This record gives sequence, structure tokens and C-alpha cells, in this order.
Amino acid sequence: LFLLSSKAMAGLWDIDIDMALLNNYADRMDLSSWAKNPTVFALKAWIFVPDGNMLLPKQILTNAEALAWIREARYPYFTFISTNDFHGQLETGKTVSSQLVGGSAFNMTYINENKALNPLGTVLLDAGDMMQGTPISNWLWGESVIDVYNHMGYQAAVVGNHEFDWGLTRLQERMAQAEFPILAANIFLEDTDTRPAWAIPTVMLDVKGNQIGIIGVTSKDTPSIVMAGNLAGLEFDEPGPIVEQLAAELRANGADIVIVLAHMPDVYNNVVSGEMLTVAVPGVDLIISGHSHSGYAGKINNIPIIQQYSSGTAIGVSNLSYDRLYGTIANANLKVVTT
Repeated sequence: LFLLSSKAMAGLWDIDIDMALLNNYADRMDLSSWAKNPTVFALKAWIFVPDGNMLLPKQILTNAEALAWIREARYPYFTFISTNDFHGQLETGKTVSSQLVGGSAFNMTYINENKALNPLGTVLLDAGDMMQGTPISNWLWGESVIDVYNHMGYQAAVVGNHEFDWGLTRLQERMAQAEFPILAANIFLEDTDTRPAWAIPTVMLDVKGNQIGIIGVTSKDTPSIVMAGNLAGLEFDEPGPIVEQLAAELRANGADIVIVLAHMPDVYNNVVSGEMLTVAVPGVDLIISGHSHSGYAGKINNIPIIQQYSSGTAIGVSNLSYDRLYGTIANANLKVVTT
């Protein structure tokens, strides 16, 4: 299988066949000479992930395992688990259909269950308004939420309008505390094209040997709903042109998949907001939105988009299959899961 996979992918993916990689495995001498190169290919391509330091080359495979390896050679799949508008809801306190839902404990259970289905290909993201909203968060200026997010393993988030409720000093403290980037691509110093030092526009993640580019943008209307003093010296530019530019830059720098974290209105009463339409541009593979507190999984301009309610009452699960041959998304399956 590894030999067939490596031949099928020849010329489509440039992988350095470093035979020293086999030295990490105690039973490497059990490999036939013809199988060594294909095995290194499978290891480097994340097609084959051994459990521990044994390759077990003589082990019998099930049909399902064989099909999964073949699929991964051409169509690696990635799972993007997402939240938005958590608003400090660390404790379970919301009800849906008379059932308690939400809270960080419930969320972590559902997140871990979904991670287990794709442990090496899962990315955890948040679409803003993480902290403000409950005493357990507000009393500590959001420190408790960031502690929990660090523990849960978030890999990127975007600045929401409520991130400014306690002023820029507190926001920068939380950014420094976070073990993940909190992105802000369309926030600039007033009357300039320069971002403040804390405003990171993008991040690139290496996931199963593929590059995932992430852009974070915030509604340009944020100044109209946040105390002016908390935004002194800042301006929020139109997100659409910035997303288009940054998506192209990420692609040029090797991104296989581009995700937008967009804290802005998306869909109200089945009507798409104009601002969200502007970020659904070519080069974007998935939009994870926040701000509207709605539950939605669909497409805008043929680009998958998801939002997962608020206050930790749901998570989004977006499974994307990437086609290595054409460099495109072969399939996208999105769902909102109530926690």
C-alpha cells in the first residue's frame, strides 16, 4: 500500500526521503529492502502514524485501514472545531429545551470526542468575544477564560468587539497570556496603513505536513458599539479587500487551506449581511464567524461558513478533505453540535 501510494503521488508532493527516520523504530530491520522508501514516504506524508516505536510491517490490515491509508495519500482530511461568543461562560448555566448545556467542561468533552476522530488533523479555533459576560471572567478581566482556552488547546482566535470592553491594556495582557494568537488583520493605527504592534493579521499552522493559513477580521462597525475611549487611536478598515490580499499572500507562502475567522454579522432571518459577503472571496476555503449568536452551517458565494450559537452552548465541526493533486477542497461537511 505504501509503495502504491508513493508511486501515485510521485511528482505531486515533494517529500524528502530521509532514511534516518526509520532509526526511531525498534523493528525497522523487519522491513523488506523494497519497502523502506515507501514506508518513509508514508511516515513523512502522515499516511501512516505508528503507535509507539514499532512499525509492525507484517501486521494484517483490515479493509477499512487500507482504504483510510489510500485516501489519506490523495485526500488528507482536516477537522476544524470552532466556538464563538463564549462570553466567559466557564460554568454550565444555560438551558436548551429544559436541558443544561454549555460551559467549559461540557465543551471540552465534545471537543475531545471530535478530536479523537481525527487526532492529528484537528484544529481548534474561536471567532471572538471570548471573555466578557460572567462574574467568573469579569472579575479577573478574562484571565480565567484564557487559562481554560490554553488548557483546551486553542490554536487561534480573532478579536471580537467585546474584547475591547476593558480597554487596550487589558486586551494586550490577555494576548500575552494566551498560548495561541488572537488575530486582528483589519485594525490599524488611525489615518495610517500600519497595524498596532499587538495586531497580528495571520498565522500559519503545520497540520499533518500541510500548511493551514488563518486570517482574523473584526466588523468595521466595532467603533459604533464600543466606548470610544477604549478604541482611541484605532480604525477598523473594510475587511473584504484585506482578506483577499492576505489570502493571496498566504497562498504564495505555501498555504494549502485558508480559513477566515470573522467576528461580524453573518446571517439574520436567512439574509446574508453585506459585510460577510465581502470576506467570502476567492482563495478562502472556510469562514468561521461570530457576533450574531446564531447557529448556521451553509455556504456564502460557494464558500463554506459556520457559526455555532453563543455562550458555549454549541461547537462547530467542519471536516474538509484536501485534494493534493489539484490543490483544492474536494469535500466539505459542516455541522453545529449542541453541547
